[in-house]
Order: sequence, then C-alpha cells, then structure tokens
Amino acid sequence: MEEKNNERKTLAEEILNSASKIIDEAGRLPEMIVVGNDSWPPGILGFACNKILDKYARTVFLWGRGESKFRKGSARGNGQVNLVKLMAKMPEDVFLEFGGHSMAAGFTLREKTKTEDFEKEVQKAFEKIKKEKVELEVLWFDKELSLGEANQDLISLLEKFRPFGMNNPKPIFFFSGLEVFDVREFGNGGIHLELKFRKDNGRLISAIGFFMQNNFASKIKKGSRIDLAASIEKSNFKGYDEIRLRIVDIKVKP
Repeated sequence: MEEKNNERKTLAEEILNSASKIIDEAGRLPEMIVVGNDSWPPGILGFACNKILDKYARTVFLWGRGESKFRKGSARGNGQVNLVKLMAKMPEDVFLEFGGHSMAAGFTLREKTKTEDFEKEVQKAFEKIKKEKVELEVLWFDKELSLGEANQDLISLLEKFRPFGMNNPKPIFFFSGLEVFDVREFGNGGIHLELKFRKDNGRLISAIGFFMQNNFASKIKKGSRIDLAASIEKSNFKGYDEIRLRIVDIKVKP
C-alpha cells in the first residue's frame, strides 16, 4: 500500500511539474486553470489538482486519458465559483458526465470534444457566472471540532488517509461560535481573506480563504462570532511550520 501511495505521489509531482511549465510559459495566470495531456492517468488527477490549487490559488481543471477510452478529469475550486454550477453552464455536448460538489468535481469529456474547445467553454462559463453572488453551501461535514482539536495529532491521523481526491475527499470540519480575533485581506488587491482565532491555550490559529474577500470581509470584524466549515492543513511560511484552516464556508452570527 505504501509503495502504491509513493508511486501516486511521484506521478502527481510529475503532472504538477508538467502543468506548471505550461501555466508559467503562458505568461499570464488565468482565473481558471485548464490543462491536460493524454498521457496523464485520470486516477492521479485529483491529487495533482490539489497541488496546483495550493501553488497557484486558482480553480483548476485537469484532464487526461491514460488507458481510458475517454478523456477524464478532476477539478478543484478555490471558493470563487461552485464547480458543479459552472459545469452546468457549459453546453450539454461537452461532457459525457460530470458531478461532485462546490469545491471538488470530476468529469468525462465526450469523444468529440476538442481539448482547446473545452478550455474555452470553461472560461466562457466562468464569465457567465462570476458576477453572480455565489453562496457556498456546505451540505455536510465530517466532524465538529474545537480549535484545540485542530492540532498535530489530527494532521498525523489525516496523513494516513492520503491521497485525497474525488473518491476520497479531504475531510471538512465544523467549528461553532468562534470569536474572530483579527481580520486581514491579502493578495493582489486584497482579494483573499485571513481570519485569526485564539485557542483556549492563548495561541493563535489562522483560517484562510482564497477569493473570499468580497463574500465575507465586509461582514466580519474583530469580535464577530461565526460558524466555520474548513479543512485543516499544515503550511510552511519562511521555514516555519504551522497548522491552519482552509475556509470552505462561513456563517456570520447576528
């Protein structure tokens, strides 16, 4: 099992490197990343999607064929749009099938769908809905936690369930009645959102949401009470490891 996981990680890194080269050589980072290669095995693409999302903070669609008859792919969202709604905006003759939820989805392209046309249709669908107010609906979560339970022990436990992907989505946790200690906007034009909370032991923990500034920043102030749905991850900033939360959805309490 460990050998198989290592092989999947190696393949995902190779796809990340190949995709990054395509993205970087384009000279401009698009709002929606759409890349693929017929040699990429579809079963690895969800894992690779997560890596590209982490690197570029953009919604990403990856497609491949491998030994499959049809081109298949995975998509991961950064919170800017609902992936299923996005794909539903595209012409019916693009997909043989698609499904998932707002932040993670999978799809199969029809045999006649040209890959260059697929990229154009993704961008066109995004243009149609990006001005709409998108509310992310968290329909389920895996477990309710306190901030103190978002710790290294949980990270170590989650590592045993990797790699995460379409058939093994990253767990989402629910945090109830959190008091916001600090609010910060970051990124070019302040388009991303960072919230800080204080644990019972006095230490701070961050929660970040890409492209969520417009959705929530005006509603959340220091001292606000919120319910939070988020995944947990380990990040490295300036050589320092920290545990943080990746925002999926927020409900601001009155």
